[in-house]
Amino acid sequence: MSDSQTGSTGRILGILAVAVVYAASAYLSQRLAVEPGGLLPVWLPYGLSALALSRYGIRLWPGVLLGALAPALLLGQSIATALADALPDTASIVLSAYLLHRINLKANLPTLQNYYLTVAALAAVSLLFDSALSPTVPAWLGIALPLRDSVWLNSLCTALLLLPVTLFIDDPRGWLPRQRWAEAGLLILATLIAGAIVLGGWTIWGHSVYMRGFLLFPLVLWGALRFGRHAVAIQLLVLFGLTLWGLFHGQGYFGSTVTTENLNIVWLYHIVLNMTGMTLAIAIKQRARLKNQLRVAAQAFTHNREGIMITDTQNKIVHTNPAFSRITGYTLEESKGRDPKFLSSGANDLEFYRAMWDKLCDCGQWEGEIWDRRKNGQIFPKWLSISVVKNQNGEILNYIDQFSDISDRKTQEEKMAHMAHFDPLTDLPNRALFSDRLAQAIAPARRESRNLAVLFIDLDNFKPINDTYGHDVGDLLLKEAARRMQECVHRESDTIARLGGDEFVALLPSGKHREDAELIAQRLLETLGTPFILAGQTLQISCSIGIALYPQDGQDGHTLMQHADHAMYRAKRSGRNNYRLYADGDFPNDYSI
Repeated sequence: MSDSQTGSTGRILGILAVAVVYAASAYLSQRLAVEPGGLLPVWLPYGLSALALSRYGIRLWPGVLLGALAPALLLGQSIATALADALPDTASIVLSAYLLHRINLKANLPTLQNYYLTVAALAAVSLLFDSALSPTVPAWLGIALPLRDSVWLNSLCTALLLLPVTLFIDDPRGWLPRQRWAEAGLLILATLIAGAIVLGGWTIWGHSVYMRGFLLFPLVLWGALRFGRHAVAIQLLVLFGLTLWGLFHGQGYFGSTVTTENLNIVWLYHIVLNMTGMTLAIAIKQRARLKNQLRVAAQAFTHNREGIMITDTQNKIVHTNPAFSRITGYTLEESKGRDPKFLSSGANDLEFYRAMWDKLCDCGQWEGEIWDRRKNGQIFPKWLSISVVKNQNGEILNYIDQFSDISDRKTQEEKMAHMAHFDPLTDLPNRALFSDRLAQAIAPARRESRNLAVLFIDLDNFKPINDTYGHDVGDLLLKEAARRMQECVHRESDTIARLGGDEFVALLPSGKHREDAELIAQRLLETLGTPFILAGQTLQISCSIGIALYPQDGQDGHTLMQHADHAMYRAKRSGRNNYRLYADGDFPNDYSI
């Protein structure tokens, strides 16, 4: 069977079920009619059908019409007469179900607003259809109900009585803790006894004592306070059942005189009792939920690892959390009432803050990096997020600043950036950074028609020392050689870099003549030729240097590096411990030593 066929079958069965519910509840309501005059104290089809449609789909509404039409047609009434009775009642139930569905009174999270909207919607529909358009009780029941203008109270009372029951069915668990079973039993017993006294046949006061009707309210309040709407639903059913019993037997608070006016009082009484209990139960639930939310928010505020600062519309601090004090060093007492600018380090200019406030005004939120000053004077970076809090009218109430200290992150970023551009052993610029600096130096040299020099430096006899004394001594030698090379260049624009192994390179961007490069090369030869005393050993090395000049030896960094390398190999072939310029001679294809 296809999905469409399955859906159609399900709908037909649902329509038939609603029709049966309507007809059966109408018959039951008729059986509950009391003398004199066969007055109906309750009209079940309205409440049951409306709640069924709101829960299982308004598309089942034909079941209501069928349930209202079928008995009348079976008893021989004309279609016109049957429709005159059934259509207004069907319209009333469908509209009520639609309103219940739109209001969306959730079983687990009802609110007073939704509950009152439900009551108002049901009252409006009942008043419109039952008083103006419908006799409420179909003619086929053969029961006359006087004072037609008050019949809507019957429908409303029935619907409100079934509403908490529906909420109970939707959410049946968790309302009765094990430790309160005894109290719950005592509550139900007290409700039964008091209900029997007030509404049933246990009359211990004369019928003239009308104040006894208020004795049931404290019991409903007890149920609402201690057990919520679940207990109220049970109590309301018990008490209404006792009211019907008293009416049927002519006993109790309402049963002594059964008139239409008396039934109006019955309906009003139970409507008020219902709304009192449900209002209190829902209000207590909302209050408990709000307290829980506030408790959770307070815990989150207090234990948040990020600093939180709340300011008012004048940008004065009204509250801070412990993390704020831990990060900034200022306590709440020291900060309260002050403008947050007392934290400013001065690293961010006025234009920065102006842009921040513009973004806050436009979007209601801003986040970014900002530098502040701790109480001890230390400047630190933080990631700040500011949110605007507004009321329902769009008026600004507060600003919430939430920030985290990103000093460790910034340090780590700087360390990673340093590792990416500097040699980890000597802390000299690596090949990537040197290539970047060389490219940046060539651009102004080209514009200003200046010279620059690249010196390729290779240590002589390093490998035998490294093999003989070990890598630890070899690393010490490289670090000391790097330190000496840096001492040979004095200008801030000069760069000494390590390419790897025992290969180094120098950039002299401010040289005017080749003599400047040769002077630095000679200085490097002398300083590296001085013996090294490392780890108790006296070590002797030298270096070979190749020099390439811009622009005559190359127009770009790659060419200059290549030619300086060629010149260095020529220096090695010439006996080491010397330097050669690329422009001084021809170079063979093989530069291996």
